[in-house]
Amino acid sequence: MDSTTYRNWRVLCWNVRGLNSDARQRDVRAKIEESQCSIVCLQETKMALICSSVVLDTLGAEFDDYSYLPAHGMRGGILHGRAGT
Repeated sequence: MDSTTYRNWRVLCWNVRGLNSDARQRDVRAKIEESQCSIVCLQETKMALICSSVVLDTLGAEFDDYSYLPAHGMRGGILHGRAGT
């Protein structure tokens, strides 16, 4: 097989136990930058609504493809991001 058809994916999965504070968002962003990951999966965001500014601050501009599932009350919530190619 042609080696150009493969991509070296780096995936970061993290139970963040809440993404509501600026400090937590900064911590997540630092870990994303350190790991140089292509895919991020964050669990337990505890956020019912995740706006694009939170995604930008937390994941960074290179993660332009994202989706989320809202939390129910203070339980659950998922944010998934994939860096553009």
